Amino acid sequence: NAAGILQSFKNSDGTKSQVLACLDRLKASKQWNAVEFILRGRFDGKKCICGSGYMMNKCHSDLIRVARDFHKTEKEYGQSL
Repeated sequence: NAAGILQSFKNSDGTKSQVLACLDRLKASKQWNAVEFILRGRFDGKKCICGSGYMMNKCHSDLIRVARDFHKTEKEYGQSL
């Protein structure tokens, strides 16, 4: 799921190939629409991508930080959503 993909980015070295691989996997996931909002920093009122049904900021707030880092790194490599 998308939460696992973001966690794998968190544990990676953040190389361009790893970022591109994560982005491709995220875009292919069924949760892409929700993930895209989170990557853009729009997570208020969104249910967590882990599937718990809880709000993102209450359930997996650590993923919000990871998503921000991912988005920043992705932009540094010239990629866009």
